[in-house]
Amino acid sequence: MAGKMKGAWILGAQATSWRLSENTETIVTSSDKTEEIKENISLIEKTTITQFDIGFPDLGITMSFNEKYKLILMPDVNDYDLPYWELFTPEQMVLKVGADAIWSYVSSSSLV
Repeated sequence: MAGKMKGAWILGAQATSWRLSENTETIVTSSDKTEEIKENISLIEKTTITQFDIGFPDLGITMSFNEKYKLILMPDVNDYDLPYWELFTPEQMVLKVGADAIWSYVSSSSLV
């Protein structure tokens, strides 16, 4: 996390589909073109997360921003042995969540 803002929560996802929506309308998805993603993802920049839910058993995440936008991560079973998502904490810990509901909570320095 060299060069990252200290004291921040950071959510990372890989091999995971996602979509950003406003109410019931999809604005942009992970399968859209890079330019479209960059343009539309800026809608949630500098907003406040007002709700954070983890689904079970799919382990998907739904985050609400300013009670207007929703970012939904939809994990897919992958053959890459990668976590669906990782949540880095201000205390230099990371919650890694993957297939078969396997998770770990370890020091982020152990990932180097």
